[in-house]
Amino acid sequence: MMKFLLKMFLLIGVLYLISYGVDTLLNFGFVNSVFVIGFLACFFTYGGRASSLGDGYASVGSMGQHVPKSKVNQYVSSLSPFFIGSVLTFLSAFGLLFI
Repeated sequence: MMKFLLKMFLLIGVLYLISYGVDTLLNFGFVNSVFVIGFLACFFTYGGRASSLGDGYASVGSMGQHVPKSKVNQYVSSLSPFFIGSVLTFLSAFGLLFI
């Protein structure tokens, strides 16, 4: 659980640094850059791992010839910490509008 939270908060910090860099270089506005960077990060971090149910379905569909390539889910949730961190960054843009 600690590894999950560490990766999530580390990604949030990196995304905020990227947003600050975009704001500094392009004068785009910090809230706008957080919104766009968070949205793009959500797009790129979603998925990537097959669930165990998907591996089982592929194995049955290929009559036992499918060998799962994905590892056993090492996180508490089925979502990766990188996706959760990017969603929180994306949603924090709405909170920054009111500050």
